[in-house]
Amino acid sequence: GVLWYRKDSLVRTAAPSVRPSIAVLPLQNLSPEPDSTYFSEGMADEISTKLSKIQGVDVASRSAVTALKISDKTPADIGHQLGVRYLLEGSVRKVGKQVRVNVQLIDSSTGFQTWADDFTGDLQNVFSLQEQAALKIAEALHIQLSPQEEQAVKRRYTQNPQAYEEFLMGRSLLVHEDQPHALEAARKHFESSLQLDPNYAPALAGLSHVEGYYYRDLDSNVAHLERAEKLAKQALAIDPQLPEAHIALGRVFGLLYQYAEASRELSLAVQSEPDNALAWDIYSWTLTYETPPKATEAEKAAREAIRLNPSMGYAFYHLGRALYMQNRIPEAMAAFDRCEELVGNSDVANLGRAQALAAQNRYPEALATMLKGRTPKTSSDFYWLSACYAGNGDKEKAIASLQKSFGLGYADFPAINANPAFSSLRNDPRFQQLLGHHSK
Repeated sequence: GVLWYRKDSLVRTAAPSVRPSIAVLPLQNLSPEPDSTYFSEGMADEISTKLSKIQGVDVASRSAVTALKISDKTPADIGHQLGVRYLLEGSVRKVGKQVRVNVQLIDSSTGFQTWADDFTGDLQNVFSLQEQAALKIAEALHIQLSPQEEQAVKRRYTQNPQAYEEFLMGRSLLVHEDQPHALEAARKHFESSLQLDPNYAPALAGLSHVEGYYYRDLDSNVAHLERAEKLAKQALAIDPQLPEAHIALGRVFGLLYQYAEASRELSLAVQSEPDNALAWDIYSWTLTYETPPKATEAEKAAREAIRLNPSMGYAFYHLGRALYMQNRIPEAMAAFDRCEELVGNSDVANLGRAQALAAQNRYPEALATMLKGRTPKTSSDFYWLSACYAGNGDKEKAIASLQKSFGLGYADFPAINANPAFSSLRNDPRFQQLLGHHSK
């Protein structure tokens, strides 16, 4: 067994010294029903999650797999790019209540099939189908599971297949966070799921996300925020380990301007699920908003989100914020450019560019950038607009914008106190009155 260290060695007789590594590729959706990709995506997700509960195997992150355009690549390419040896591919066919899953394990170094199986059952058996698939893969890779691992693989958040299906439909719509109709549909599915099983923690966390997005982007009614908090806490009471619930609660704390608490929740989320790109991204957001900001940690978190999911546009915005706070302006501007390419519009990128310009006291440029083709609508927009006006010496507009920001619920007083842009206003009685009135 002296050849084990030579990566290019073709001698496979020695026991491999490295743990087997695997990527679960998107399962082909062969269901005749329209809009049924949520189900095949859910299957792939669940098998991947169950495999990641097994110590003896390294599983490529879902977000990295999703970000990779797989259609035109060979198994060797995919294995190389994801840094894994084995690929699980296959198909899901769901017709009414019948489900059939075909899977095969490919050794990417040879392109040959190592193992294949198909699992058939009705919707009632969907959970045991997922468990069997994960256990059979472990067996094919000669991995012995401890009783705890076996238990983790067989862990179910609900016993109700219909609740699970409603949850999957809701989750598949959550990616359109700024589209009211998609959020409304996601809400309906999560609510249906919870009617079938009121203690289904992932669905509670999903509904908390919906309420948080509503509050941030669509309707500043505080009832949304209160509901988001209540749901996240319910989910955590059921499963204190559930990363999605820590992410949801972290988002709530961020929306409440309690950034240190938000960062604490998100650090728990990334510890328990280190390959969750969304958790790293929101963690980066909260770290830059702490007073004083934790810019180097925020940069690390944003880079981790991007490593896991290179197509995540908002992570580049958060990276840009972390960089300009370290006075690395050209790098920050490059990150905002990449954000614009990926998000497909310049709004969020221009908000970032304006902040970076303001940080260099280039207020006239910051103001022009901030207003370029965009209409400020959120409390945060009006806060930054107010800061740009104040830095530019335009007191009337600064105070009017700040008033609008407060009217929409803005309450980050440490940020206002720490922002040098407002120094021209500190002695203005209207500014003092505004702050005094709203900070109560």
